[in-house]
Amino acid sequence: MKLKINGWSTALLAGFVLTFSTAVQVQAQPTPPPAPGGGTPTPYSLADVNNNNTMAITNGNFVFSSFSAVEIGKILGLANNRIATVNNSGIEFQDSLWNVPAGTNYDLSLSFIVSTLDGSPITGVGATLDAANFSNAGSISLAETISTVGPGGLAGNSIAALALFVGGTQSTNITFLPGYEALYITKDFNLNDQDATTGYLFGSDIIQTFVTTTPEPSTYAMLGSGLAGLGFMLRRRSGK
Repeated sequence: MKLKINGWSTALLAGFVLTFSTAVQVQAQPTPPPAPGGGTPTPYSLADVNNNNTMAITNGNFVFSSFSAVEIGKILGLANNRIATVNNSGIEFQDSLWNVPAGTNYDLSLSFIVSTLDGSPITGVGATLDAANFSNAGSISLAETISTVGPGGLAGNSIAALALFVGGTQSTNITFLPGYEALYITKDFNLNDQDATTGYLFGSDIIQTFVTTTPEPSTYAMLGSGLAGLGFMLRRRSGK
């Protein structure tokens, strides 16, 4: 029996396609990063990262894991540098202990993987670097690479890059669609107190926030209605 599609069925099908497209595109907007130092401390510190301990931090729908570091151990006060969770949407490397002795220039690297518990795609990344506390006229810069997660949990293809260079507090955000189930974040720091002869360069808080795509309830309702109507029309036509 040959199935015919009339004008009503075509209209319903078009409505379904439009509704499904809307469901895919609806995106939660990035929220402004919280004030530095406002996170809830976890049991972990940067010393744990530096020692390559296996650890995973869950915050809301996000899971942070596979931490690794290069030269982080150079930073004074390492054991007191707390890793904290922020507003169910991110992670914070806090406190005012990113200390660099006078006359030195440190290049440090910190990386981790972020994923979601429910598999929803990550569509936005935000970064805040608060480096307002200086005893000397030094500088702190952050260059961040956002990549896919490749085989073996290593960095895959590069998606985007963020950069901050501060003598105070700066924030930046980036959004991408359709999003990714997991991201590999690499943060490269340069802490420069090379021109000073006494004291220390004090860094402060580094905050990383994320957003996911979540279709609105009304979109799901429209999608369900469109599917039900299309099924009814097709069943009615096939019965003739």
